[in-house]
Amino acid sequence: MKKLMVFITISLLLIGFLGLISAKNSLGITASAINNNSEDGNGGQNQEGIDSNENGSGNQVQANAETQNRGEETELEIQSRIRERAGNQLTDEQIRRIFTYRNRIKNQYANQSECPNNCTCTGSATKCWLEDGTREMTVTAGESGNVIIQVKGVDGTTKVTLYKTEDGKLYAVSKDNETKRIKLLPDQVQEKIREKLQRQLENGEIVLNEQGIYEYRAQKRARLFFIFSVRERVQAELDPETGKLIQVRNPWWGFLAKDEKAEPVLGASCGTVTPGENDACCQNKGYDFWNSESEECEFNAED
Repeated sequence: MKKLMVFITISLLLIGFLGLISAKNSLGITASAINNNSEDGNGGQNQEGIDSNENGSGNQVQANAETQNRGEETELEIQSRIRERAGNQLTDEQIRRIFTYRNRIKNQYANQSECPNNCTCTGSATKCWLEDGTREMTVTAGESGNVIIQVKGVDGTTKVTLYKTEDGKLYAVSKDNETKRIKLLPDQVQEKIREKLQRQLENGEIVLNEQGIYEYRAQKRARLFFIFSVRERVQAELDPETGKLIQVRNPWWGFLAKDEKAEPVLGASCGTVTPGENDACCQNKGYDFWNSESEECEFNAED
């Protein structure tokens, strides 16, 4: 009986010992598997992160390249449309030199390095020196996509795209891709109308329209039926290249009103200066010569 009890006890101890060894081995295998899985997971995540970063960098480079290519294509397309436009007198070399992004006038630039030559770009204002540096033009943002051009305190608005060359010449690209040399500036538009009409004008508005022609609108004082004081609307068109006054329009009832005409002042118009000094007078105002036939200052034909 005692032998049987000893045998059973030894058997139980042996079974327990073998079970303990088996459990220990099982735990070791499980821990190793967990560690391996963790390392595989982290490695996979790290590799995915590396791949993602590499792909992101590659996509950014590709996006930048595509943006640059789109910009270059757009510039080339602009030049191509200008070149194909019948009536443009510029050579291919002039088109390539003038109509570039660096020469484009905007109301705001990302940094000074994008600013055209002989211009100062600060905030929402761009100031440029034109011609020989004697005339300063300021461009700011207007409403509905317009830009405001200011010279000597006189404003004009436009939606056309403006370009300024390194030598200070100002160009516009009209809606139908026609190029215009803009010699006549807003202050000269206002002065020319006042000199031509010899009237006191109020509420003047100057627009360089999408065809590249100046439109001037204002009001003048008149007496309807020679009795009632009224404000009569005046509209005019001017050529920015030659400076010529194209036409002046009055309301249909204008023949019923008498203008309150201002007396001409000697020297106020280059037509009233000492004979022989008309050209010099026009040149002092930024024009080239006095046209005795049209009785106004004008510019020479584009050279």
